[in-house]
Amino acid sequence: MKATGLLLIILTALLTMTWPAGCNSQITPQQARRQVRDAVNFFMHLTAVQIDAYWHVGDYENCIRLLKLQIELKPRHVEAYDGAAWLLWSMRRFDEAEALYKQGIAKNPKTYRLYFELGQMYYLTARPSLYNKSGEESRRLYEKAVEQLYLAVQHPCPAQVNRLLARILHTLHRYDEERKVLEDILKDNPTDTIARRNLKRLEEMGK
Repeated sequence: MKATGLLLIILTALLTMTWPAGCNSQITPQQARRQVRDAVNFFMHLTAVQIDAYWHVGDYENCIRLLKLQIELKPRHVEAYDGAAWLLWSMRRFDEAEALYKQGIAKNPKTYRLYFELGQMYYLTARPSLYNKSGEESRRLYEKAVEQLYLAVQHPCPAQVNRLLARILHTLHRYDEERKVLEDILKDNPTDTIARRNLKRLEEMGK
């Protein structure tokens, strides 16, 4: 059965369960929205419990299947996109993971999280020794990572996002851009020792 069909069956059952017994009067739009919200939250909880069970026995295919069901139910649930995409690329299904991250970004364009996760996937899978990439393939993945991380830092985000961006810019020898990112980190947090150390390294390199 397709995920959408299963989802509709489950939702119908949950809505029936939450419908007031013996209610003959027409419910208000506000009551209807509340019932739908309660049903959705109940379903999300049930699937989260089952995802955890599948995870602990190594049944990652069913983890992905249920995470995608969560996405259909709550398109703005960032954790579901991230969890499913991470599993996909961990299984070397890179194209599927990339497509899912981009789907999540389209639904959640104003948060840093999925830009960062997609950029991190590009960065981690660029390692030639681990994923049998040529030098040119690795470079292109680093460049794609930079593109996503620049999008991520346009939104409120933790310093680790900026640090990763600076690290990849250094790998690509884009030192002027790296310097600017490090300076921005220190502007927000003058006590960031990692950024200060890396900025000092650039100065010692004459960059």
